Amino acid sequence: LPRLFRIPRDHGLVNRMGLNNEGCEEVALRLAALRREGIEMPVLVNLAKTPDPSLTKEEAVEDYAVSARTLGPLADALVMNISCPNSGDGKTFEDPGLLDLLLSRVCPIAHDLRKPILVKLSPDLPERALDEVLEVAKRHGVKGFVTSNTTTQREGLSTDESEFAEIGPGGLSGRPLFERTIDRIQYVRQRIGEGPLLVGVGGVFDGEDARRALNAGADLVEGYTGFVYQGPGYAKAIHGHLTQRSEQ
Repeated sequence: LPRLFRIPRDHGLVNRMGLNNEGCEEVALRLAALRREGIEMPVLVNLAKTPDPSLTKEEAVEDYAVSARTLGPLADALVMNISCPNSGDGKTFEDPGLLDLLLSRVCPIAHDLRKPILVKLSPDLPERALDEVLEVAKRHGVKGFVTSNTTTQREGLSTDESEFAEIGPGGLSGRPLFERTIDRIQYVRQRIGEGPLLVGVGGVFDGEDARRALNAGADLVEGYTGFVYQGPGYAKAIHGHLTQRSEQ
């Protein structure tokens, strides 16, 4: 059955991919092959909980730990995806107590491997809850954040509600998130200061969008839906725009 849907009137996507993959050991083999081929770009590995509703919180934490130990040696940084709405049971690790438990287990692994950890945030998290997540992450020495993940909200869109009802549940990405992305980048940067790395993602479609994200406080910009809509020249066009602006 389809699990990825275009929302063309809003330049968005809805996905419920469900984090399907062949497991960290298979991914490690692929990354090792890329390393042998001399890949020149930094690799940030996104770690998420196996989408199995039967996992207890301790088992879910260990699930992250196994992935960190397996993939950490091949990564330049580990991104803890604590906010994915497609995690099987819909539960995330954005609860401060659960996040503290998770980072207590995974941060020592990353420290031993000398690899930084970033935490991926939800755009739907209220500011007070976001502040608590940032504080817990800070206590554990997290080196940065990714803002933001997909959203489960559907307000203020041009697409008919009936179309969303037909599509069903899933995380929304793309243009509808962009202004929220800019706001969140500014908010998180104000809270964490200038040291930690901040990756901006959500609705970046062109070079001017990327520039706004960088000006808002992001160090790096990530693209997904923009690439789907703009095609294989997406990254090159953004790079060209930013380079041209920097030379003016």
